[in-house]
This record gives sequence, C-alpha cells and structure tokens, in this order.
Amino acid sequence: IFALALLLRVPFLAYPPSIVFDEGLYATFAEETALGQPFFDIHPPLAKLIFAQIIAGSHITFDHLYEVGSSFGDFPFYRIRLFNAFLGALLVVIVFLIARRIYQSVPDAILVGLFIAFDNALITYSRIMLPDMLLLVLGFAGVLLLLENYFLISMILFGLAMSVKWTGLGFFLSGLLSCLLQTPS
Repeated sequence: IFALALLLRVPFLAYPPSIVFDEGLYATFAEETALGQPFFDIHPPLAKLIFAQIIAGSHITFDHLYEVGSSFGDFPFYRIRLFNAFLGALLVVIVFLIARRIYQSVPDAILVGLFIAFDNALITYSRIMLPDMLLLVLGFAGVLLLLENYFLISMILFGLAMSVKWTGLGFFLSGLLSCLLQTPS
C-alpha cells in the first residue's frame, strides 16, 4: 500500500511549477524562517520550522512575496513537496494499521487503505507545499498509538499535531476524552 501511495503521489511533483492554494504563504514563511527574518502568523510554527529546515542550505534570497499563480523562482519547492508526498504515503499506511486494529481483518484494512491511497483530496494535498499532511500524519499516528494503549506517546503526537495547526486540537481533545473514558473510576 505504501508503494502504491508513493506511485500516486511522487510522479510530476514539480507540476504545476507555479504556486497553488496557500503555498505562497508557506514558501514565504519558510524562507523568512530560514533567513532569520521576523514575521507574524496566527498558526503554530512547527510546519514552518520543518519547511525552513528542509530548505536550509539552499541558495535563497528573500526579495519578494509569493503569490498564487506566480513562479517559485529559485525557491526549492520540490523538496517540500517531496516531503509531503512521503507523508501522504505514510498516512495511507497509518490508516491501514488503524483499520486493521479496529476491524481485525487484513482484507478490510487493505480496502480502507486503498480508499485513502486513491482519495483525490489527499493526493492533491500530498503533492503541494501545505502543512495539512504533517497535521494528519501526526494526528492519525496518535490515534494509532492510542488504540495500542501508548497513551503518553499518543498525547505527545496530538500535541505535535496541534503545533502544526490549531485544528490539531481536535485530535488532542478527542484523545484526551478517550483516555478519560478508559480510566477506571
């Protein structure tokens, strides 16, 4: 399933060679972070820090803001898109393992994994430079570990998901609720 997911996500990662959705914001934030430029953003910083680390050492010169439809210029967007493609394929495996744990059936888990592998929205988000794949991988890895009764590690992963985007709070709160409901009185 991992190989199939990679095959669906990795080819033609450089297409489109222009900025789509909010990639311009994340390119700007990654570049500013890598260059030590101060900026303000309402979202938590984990994804921007990781993106900045991925492009660290590249020849980047912050001299413009990136806008939808414009070229990336010399910004190394391919590296971050490749990172997200790997995360998207990893998400397929994580959801497969969750389904296997829930259904106790490999064929059912494979079917669920295939649904995730072929989902158009997840393929799209795996192929562009946005933090959503990091959020989903951390959140669902936390769910998997919660199902395996690794409460502390799952809470750490939920906290990391929350440090990508505030919507990761949903994973954290649902995991916390699950832990409270499983605690004997």
